[in-house]
Amino acid sequence: MEQDGTGARRRATFIFLLAAILAHGAAVFGLFGPRTLAGADPVIDGDLAVHQHRVAVLREAGAWCTLAWDPSYMGGAPVGGATDADNRLGQYGALLLRFLPPGAAWNWTLLLLFALVPLLVHRAALWAGSGPAARAIAAWLAVLLFWYTRAQGQTYLAWGMYGWVLAAAAAPLLFSGLLRVIERPGVRSALAYGAALAFAGTAHALSALLLPLVALLFLARIRQVGARQLRALALAAGTAALLLLPSALPLLATAGEVGRNAAALSLYFQSNLDQVVLNLCRPERGLAVALLALAGAGLIARALGRGQAELAAAALLTAFLALFAWLVRFPPELQPTRFLLPALFLAVPAAAEVTARAGRGGAATAAAVALGAALALPHVHTLASTACLRQPLVTEPSAPALMLAEHLRQHTSAEARILIEDDGGGGFGGDHFGGPHFVACLARRLQRQLIGGPHPVTACRVGEVGFANGVLLGRPLGAWTDAELREALALYNIGAVVTWSPGARARFVRLGLFPADLAGGFSVFPVAGAPGFASGAPGTRAEAAVNEIRVRGAASSPTLLRWQHDPRFVCEPPLPISAAPNPYSPTGFILVENGGTADFVLRFRPALLP
Repeated sequence: MEQDGTGARRRATFIFLLAAILAHGAAVFGLFGPRTLAGADPVIDGDLAVHQHRVAVLREAGAWCTLAWDPSYMGGAPVGGATDADNRLGQYGALLLRFLPPGAAWNWTLLLLFALVPLLVHRAALWAGSGPAARAIAAWLAVLLFWYTRAQGQTYLAWGMYGWVLAAAAAPLLFSGLLRVIERPGVRSALAYGAALAFAGTAHALSALLLPLVALLFLARIRQVGARQLRALALAAGTAALLLLPSALPLLATAGEVGRNAAALSLYFQSNLDQVVLNLCRPERGLAVALLALAGAGLIARALGRGQAELAAAALLTAFLALFAWLVRFPPELQPTRFLLPALFLAVPAAAEVTARAGRGGAATAAAVALGAALALPHVHTLASTACLRQPLVTEPSAPALMLAEHLRQHTSAEARILIEDDGGGGFGGDHFGGPHFVACLARRLQRQLIGGPHPVTACRVGEVGFANGVLLGRPLGAWTDAELREALALYNIGAVVTWSPGARARFVRLGLFPADLAGGFSVFPVAGAPGFASGAPGTRAEAAVNEIRVRGAASSPTLLRWQHDPRFVCEPPLPISAAPNPYSPTGFILVENGGTADFVLRFRPALLP
């Protein structure tokens, strides 16, 4: 009879786990819908539009390319390096799914990554030594936490930061995996732990912030560490380093381009570390408070010798964050409130362990369901108001935005750039375009090069080469003289200007340009006399694509190319390349000493190391 009861409990636990995973998978599928997964390329909610554009650029650059040069925005800028460190999982997924169109590969990658969340936490609970009931409850709580973050819609949990969400979900693996290697040293456990470290690091480079806490856990278990454990940990570290190499090299190669562009980024991120404590104290943060309280209960259980070592690590991380909340103020562009998310996921296995013990075996499933209901009740209004389970990640642009795109397609050419005023305001912008980061999709939709967007700009040196909220190239439009404005339009080869704000429209009217006013408040100003992308004789032509610039008919020397200078360009045939000073460019433009050579090609050849 006892065996029959044990079997029934196991079957019930498995059914509960399977139902939680399937429900989560179905809800994730609903975020995309069949049209998106079939290969359409619509606007994607939040920062994902920017990420999707960069994935498409890397796909175009070639097989397994993880660093490329993109002429579409900011006068030309690298894609895939230190400024794109939170998009690696999407890039690798799209590269692996090369048999699918870029849009479909990107969408399927996101779907599979989101579906992984409960499986990651379930594996962490298994490595920590939890029983089947606690593991099933951990997966269920991870599902609740995932959808809670979707409902809250805070900047530190935005879908554009999908890499950080995945890194946070993998955080428990960093701790429980270490325990597993120490307690069961071997090749299999070492390789699995190395893969977990590489997954978290690939998801987001800021996962490295958790390593000091992992080291503390290692020191707490130092008495159990012998030669076998050290060999296993060395194998895990080597595996992680090997798997992280494709991500680390482009990051290192572009690390010098990252700057503290806090003035521009503060338009988009206004969070401070002290908001971590404030968020925990708000009633709508009930789930966070409940999870952390359960982690504290788990710590008490461990003190009585009844818990898991991972519970102490979760409580330690929580204390670490609370201390930093009061003593340290990170620059706002780091979105410091995001650092709460790993603590919440670390608390999930602790909460599951306490719930399973309280549930006494067969009642654990009922206890978990009751806990989930209790945690969800305070958020029913939030869930209903945001329609998080019905709101897809696909955001169709507004009708005026589509009319604008069609107007630009008909009345502009690829011979000149479009200067477009992006919306970098609250909620990541998009209020005037009907979809966040619609401008991030315009370049590929129109096959044009743009100045303006995609916002929020990265912290690279050329990030200030943009136009948002009436701020052009880092300066408010009101601070520009007419002569400076005309000079900047000519230097960047602007053939049309798009505005949505009344102030920007009035400024270009004062400059003497005549707008075509469209629906939605958009105004399009044709700019006559765009000089082209290359200086010299009228017959000189320059065309840019991913990773290359082709020049034909250069009748004079030197030839100025109106793209941001990058030292990783090489010329075929070999010709000297330097940076031409430009008062409106942080890097200068490209200057080629071509002598009598009329036709040449510049190719982007990134070095593996800086």
